[in-house]
Amino acid sequence: MAAAPSALTIGWWLAEGSRTKAKGPGGYDIRITQKDVAVLDSLALVSRRLGFKPHIYKHSTTPQLSISSMHLYAQLEPFGKGSGTKCIPPRIKNLPSHRLALLFDCMCQGDGMKRRDGHYHKYATVSRQLAHDVMEVAVKLGYGTSVVVKRRSPYQDLYLVAIRTNHITPQIVRPVTRESYDGIVHCITVPNHLLLAGRNGKLAWCGNSHLYEAWSLAIGQVPVPSYAEAALGHSGIVSAADVLAWEAAAKVAKVA
Repeated sequence: MAAAPSALTIGWWLAEGSRTKAKGPGGYDIRITQKDVAVLDSLALVSRRLGFKPHIYKHSTTPQLSISSMHLYAQLEPFGKGSGTKCIPPRIKNLPSHRLALLFDCMCQGDGMKRRDGHYHKYATVSRQLAHDVMEVAVKLGYGTSVVVKRRSPYQDLYLVAIRTNHITPQIVRPVTRESYDGIVHCITVPNHLLLAGRNGKLAWCGNSHLYEAWSLAIGQVPVPSYAEAALGHSGIVSAADVLAWEAAAKVAKVA
């Protein structure tokens, strides 16, 4: 039995690959198209080590690597059926950083754009989901990233994911003002109080406002019962330290 595809194989397939199914035995065909034959030779070597039997068409109009395998065809099912539906499944996006780096590098070698200094600065895809997945992987690898959409045809958009190695430290670019507000402020709570938020094609790391909430509670700026009950009612999500902080703040507010 052949092994699961490697990060290298997946990366190149996401950028330059396709898969087709024909009737009859041996009808499962996976192909990777690449002008650089040396890349196909490397992929063939990795594929053989994984138990597959690749064949390279070097003399066609565009060199291709072909693998006939029902097993590999099924393994690639979660990655999408065509260029417009390609994606990176959550289990792949949660791989260790060194494997994500290999995946990311292979994808960029296929569909990336380089600056003069040799670093990749953009990744292009017609898949909206893949663009978002590439952004997530880029952020996990320490890059700054954003996406813009260009109309490629009346029926298809092109997503250009920017990849930045500089200007990745968050900065306040506009003066912060204090505004009067009377209402509910929603804040998604996660176990480590750190979450990734996106807006208008840009991503940013954000933190929960639980410390500010406890302080506001202590000085009586927010109702005590709602926050105390929220903390105790979601103890599976909010940490024990949060519950203690809110309870302590509530006691201070009551004494005051």
